[in-house]
This record gives sequence, C-alpha cells and structure tokens, in this order.
Amino acid sequence: MTRLHDGLHTLAEQAPRATLPADFFDLARARHRTRRVRAVATAAVAVVVVLLVAGIGWVVRPAGPASTPAGTTAPGIPTTLASPPWYTATADAAALGPAAAIFGGDATRDDWNEGRFGAVAAAENRYRVFSDAVYTPPGFEALLSPDGRYIARNHQVRSLVTGERIPVPGEIRAFSPDGALVVYETGNGEPRQSRVGVYDLARRTDVASLDIGDQWLVPGWSVALSGDHRRLALQVGDELRLYTVGRDTPDATIRLSSETLAGPGAWLPGGTAVATAHRDADDRWRLVVRDARTGLPADAATSADRALPAATGAQYVRLLGWRPDGTAVAITGVPRPGAGPAQLVWEHAWSPFTDHGSARARLVALRPGAAAQQVLLETPDGISELDVAADLALADAFRDGTGPADYGTLHHPVVFVAAAAAAVAAAVLLAAVLHRRRARRHPEPAAGR
Repeated sequence: MTRLHDGLHTLAEQAPRATLPADFFDLARARHRTRRVRAVATAAVAVVVVLLVAGIGWVVRPAGPASTPAGTTAPGIPTTLASPPWYTATADAAALGPAAAIFGGDATRDDWNEGRFGAVAAAENRYRVFSDAVYTPPGFEALLSPDGRYIARNHQVRSLVTGERIPVPGEIRAFSPDGALVVYETGNGEPRQSRVGVYDLARRTDVASLDIGDQWLVPGWSVALSGDHRRLALQVGDELRLYTVGRDTPDATIRLSSETLAGPGAWLPGGTAVATAHRDADDRWRLVVRDARTGLPADAATSADRALPAATGAQYVRLLGWRPDGTAVAITGVPRPGAGPAQLVWEHAWSPFTDHGSARARLVALRPGAAAQQVLLETPDGISELDVAADLALADAFRDGTGPADYGTLHHPVVFVAAAAAAVAAAVLLAAVLHRRRARRHPEPAAGR
C-alpha cells in the first residue's frame, strides 16, 4: 500500500497544474446570485398574477342556480324550506329583499359557521344567510318584522331592502303588529339595571320606559304590544304584567303557573284582551284569552263554537297574531323524542336563548270551532328555530317553495383562501421548474473562454 501510494503521488506531481482565472470564485458567486434573483423575481411575478386573477375571479365569481325572475311570483311564505348550502351568499354580500321567513338550527350551522342562520325572500326562492360569531336564534333573539322588510338583532333594526341600520338602545324583544315600534331590554337581569323601553323607529326615540329591577325577559314570547300602541304586556318571571304605554305601574298583574304570555301577537284586535298559552298535557298547549283590565279569562272564548283547538305536539307556542275570523296563527316547536317543555324562564341571560328540545318548527293555524290545529308549514329536521312575516301568515299568503332556488354568488372564505393559497404554491413551483429547465438548456459560458 505504501509503494502504491508513493507511486500515485509521484504521478500526480508530474501532471500539469490546473490554472483558474483570478476571479473564478467571484464569478461563481455572482452567477449564483443572478440565478437566485431571477428565481425570486419569477416567483413574485407569478404570485402577483395569481392574486390578481384570484381577486378578479372572486369579484365576478359565478352564481348559484337561478330562480324564477324577481316579481313574477306573488309574495308568500314558501310551503317548503330548504337548508341553505355552504356556498350561500350572505345578506351583506347580496340583497335579499322583503323576507318570508328566517330560520336556523343544527342544519344551518357547522364548525366554521356557528352563528349562521338562513332567510328566504317573500317573492321567490331566493336564499341568503346571516353569519356571526355568536348565534342569534331566529324567533327568539333575531326577529323578523311583520311585513318582512326588517330584521332586528344585536341592538339594531336593519332593512333587508335598503340595508339601512337603525341602532336601538338595547336587545330587541318584539315588534309592534305594524312594525313601527320595537320593545327592547337593557341590563339582562343585572341588579337594579334591567329596563324595558318602547322605541319609535321613525322618530328614533323612546316613547315609554319601565324599570323591572333585577328581572329579565325571555326572548321570543315575553313581550307583546297592542295594535294601537296603547297596551303593553310583559311576562317577568312567573308574572304577567299589563301596562298602559306611558305609565310606570301595571294595570293588572297575573300570577302564572304552567302558563306563559303567548308571544308578540298575544293582544287581540282592539287591545281589550290578551292571550296566554297554558300547558295542560304533554306537548299540548291551549290559548287562554284574558280581559286586559282584570286579567281574568274572557267568557266569550269559552263557548263551544268559538273555542280554539289546542296546539299539539308542541314544545312551546309563539303567537304571531289573529285573522279577522278569530283564527290564531302561531309558531310551535316540534319536540325531540323524550324532550320536556321549553323553559319558561331564561336562566342564562348572557348566552343565546335556544330551545334545545325542538327538532323542527311548525307554523300552525288554530281556527275557532275546529277539532284540531292546521299545519301551514313544517321545517325539515335540524331547522328548529323559525320566524315568519306575520302579515303574510295572517293573510294566508303561501306559495310553492319546491322550485329552483337562488343561493347567490358562491361564498365561503375558508375555501376561497385555501384555493388561492394552493394556486400560489402551484405557480411558484411551476416557475421554479421552468427556470431550472431553462438553465439546463442554456448554460452560461465558462469563465475565461
């Protein structure tokens, strides 16, 4: 091994020495920097192009399935509701117009959209969604005005036609039957801080204010204003208090047991009587019409030919109003198997109020003298919260909801961002591959030649 090593060493010394240009290493480093700058510039251009294309694509993104042209269908509540798919446009991104219904539940929410609920237009099967970080259950904390033109939630009333937003001093609990006034609450049960106000939306001012101490109101059915704006009914805990608007003390106070104020449409036309809902058997509720002066049941409602049928298979009854023939129209919750009645007292004022025992919701008519309720609309499973335009329901205005639906422009920020990131990565990778191929096909001349 030693002789072989020495021999190879001797041969190596006899070979002519290689000569390199004096600036060989500088040229190599400069060539490397040039290639790196070209690669970065190519990638940057690719990113800019992809982002521009993606931005233009987002602005002019394609629409969902088209519905019948607007205005060709008479306004009405669809007899069938669809759960809006994930790509449905938000009401902020695309106008909805007067709404027939707002609705929510497990079917409208998911892990990415915990505060999402849907809305459908009155004149066609046009669906949009409202999406917030905190869920506002339709019919309880999100309320539709009787004419369907406004939605009340999160301390404001918003026009679904113009987008105008009217701030309100507190959490809105009910619209008046004509939609001109709202009743709101502040304090949420904090000691000596809870207050109820009646707010005029046109004049942007309070018309009445009441102190209810450390109590609070259950969203959805604990407030009702009469059609003439003169009478106000509040359920505060297990008491029903009947006020003349503008007075601080109630005209009558009624102790309730297994009973609740029937909802925002509880006042009968004329404001001389108000309805409560009494649970007299499992999932069975009856409306009790009470005299507004005394709070006692009214005799006229007890005759056999005028008695209203019970709302059956119901977690609760939320009355929307009365038709001229005395028919009561209400929303009820369809209970899950084994579920008990809905809570009549809201125990957690700081969290969304939902009825966890309902699987679906119904819109029903209770006709005087009828043997049973008439189901006007029943939502699919998973849509357990519902509010409808009371004017349409009372006018018996319904339409077919099974036709093509318009879900607006494709919308889902998470999917869009992921697709844009994947496009950028693919563009950068393609630019790098093309640059390497170009470098191999066109090598730079060796230094010194």
